[in-house]
Amino acid sequence: MRLGTPSFAAFAALTALASGCGDSRSSTHPLTNGDSLCVSCHGGQDNQTGAPPFDLDGASDTAVATVGAHSAHVQATLARPFACAECHEDVPQVVTPLHIDGKIDLPFGSLSRTGGASPSFDPGTLSCSTTYCHGATLQGGTHTAPTWNKVGQGEAACGNCHGLPPAQLPSTSHPAYALQARCAGCHPDTADTDAAGNDVILAGGGLHVNGAVNFDFAGHPAGWYAPGVGGDHTHAGRNPLTGGCAAAACHGTDLGGGRSGVACARCHDGATAQAFSCVTCHGGADNLTGAPPVDTHGVSLTSSVTVGAHTSHVQAAHALSLPIDCGACHVKPSAVTDPGHVDGPTATVVLSTAGTVAGTTPTWNRNGPTCSASYCHGNFPGGNAYNVPRWTTVNGTQAACGTCHGVPPLTGQHSFHVTDQGYACNACHPPLDNAAGVDPATHVNGVKDVPSSIANWDPATKTCNASCHHGSPTGMTNPAPWYF
Repeated sequence: MRLGTPSFAAFAALTALASGCGDSRSSTHPLTNGDSLCVSCHGGQDNQTGAPPFDLDGASDTAVATVGAHSAHVQATLARPFACAECHEDVPQVVTPLHIDGKIDLPFGSLSRTGGASPSFDPGTLSCSTTYCHGATLQGGTHTAPTWNKVGQGEAACGNCHGLPPAQLPSTSHPAYALQARCAGCHPDTADTDAAGNDVILAGGGLHVNGAVNFDFAGHPAGWYAPGVGGDHTHAGRNPLTGGCAAAACHGTDLGGGRSGVACARCHDGATAQAFSCVTCHGGADNLTGAPPVDTHGVSLTSSVTVGAHTSHVQAAHALSLPIDCGACHVKPSAVTDPGHVDGPTATVVLSTAGTVAGTTPTWNRNGPTCSASYCHGNFPGGNAYNVPRWTTVNGTQAACGTCHGVPPLTGQHSFHVTDQGYACNACHPPLDNAAGVDPATHVNGVKDVPSSIANWDPATKTCNASCHHGSPTGMTNPAPWYF
């Protein structure tokens, strides 16, 4: 497109300048043949690109069509500086064809045509339309045909070129602020938030209006923003070195919002980040330990590996032991922002305490999902060392007496005392007064508990001195050894 300029009173001077007279103004844009510089004839006030102000008549008022929004385009504002060739013909030297011929050429460059856009300029309304730069390929924009000479009057306001957020792109499922997330949460190289928490473009334009959709979903897989279904908070954040969701680039090291502008407390318990408890994000259904159900996806079925037998362990409803602390199977965080917490695709299982008593090396297999070689389930002398309970089988069958060790155990004189002589377990291991037949305080505690008051038991020599041994069918005498 070629437009006539309002006035070319200085056209004769341009011809003289083309022969190399030049002027005293400096420039960082020398022409290839050493002729006069761009600012010799126009521009040179706001910058050294040659873009007005000034125009050829010396005008600098942005309301004048030959000045308008030149400076806003060639200097970094909402985007990186645009080259003159994005709207005009490329001018490698003053005497280039179509230059200083009394017409303004607007062929438009490749960026403005991104996505198949067909840019045009209306000299009557001084408006630019159907350009990529102003939203031709986006949706939801309220003013995609800005007026060239309305500088500082809201022609470049957020929401003019695309919706807030865009109705579409990068797909029809573009998150629509379901969690009031800020643009920077997914477009950290383009956007930021100001002191008031509002969306702003990075200083210098970042990657805004660069012909591509640049986003980073490293911390949030598809569906993370879906309201009412829990989302997915377990993938590594943009900066795992600072703690996943606690990354400064996402929710802030204090979970108060960071660059995303969203404090975790806004969607959870509404408390401050420092007041978070375990049940803020998981657990809370069967008890207040934080152990699922519910998991971080809102699941409460024990058939799910993220739920499984948590309640059986932390509540000890089976009465086979005292409640088992979370730290027996996990690295228990002291705060939600601790390293290793909320920063992996699955929960980290590190079997410890009761699980490693007596030098055992228990193993967790998530694919099973099974736990094997653990003291708790039989890996001890006389126990069923090869017992491999399934984590998601929660029907009592894996906690029945005889599952982890024999009834009676096959060690020492158990069989003689229980099977042959008919003694109950509590004859040597009191008190056993619950329905399960064991004492939760001493069962599965890593110690073989036999009070010294029972038959004068000596744990050092593993012998007892009991009246019941005199005249016994075996001819045993005191002190009687536990092992033959």
